Amino acid sequence: MSEHEDSLRRAFARLTALKENLAKGGDVREEFVQEFHEALGHLERLKFSVEEFKIPEDHIRPSITSRSNFTGEVTYSRKRYVDKTYFMIKLDSVLGYFTFSYGERKPEVGFASR
Repeated sequence: MSEHEDSLRRAFARLTALKENLAKGGDVREEFVQEFHEALGHLERLKFSVEEFKIPEDHIRPSITSRSNFTGEVTYSRKRYVDKTYFMIKLDSVLGYFTFSYGERKPEVGFASR
């Protein structure tokens, strides 16, 4: 196996493991975003253009921990998070791209006769 193929497989394995092991509910913690970006880094070093799959910094935010209806004061967490739906769209997009490009399944195009 070539070094290129090994790096590609490692990136795909990390992305797949990330998807399969994320908690079912809630937002995604920043450390998982970092793991995602590290996996994308493997692909960048192989000269793949993956910028569109990255989570922009302005999408990583603290969550609201409390809000006073009386004063309007809002308290935020120290840790930062990404909306899970947004994260999953990015993760599924990169996995779909590589599954489509390198997977065993080939897309069916056209019409099937019966």
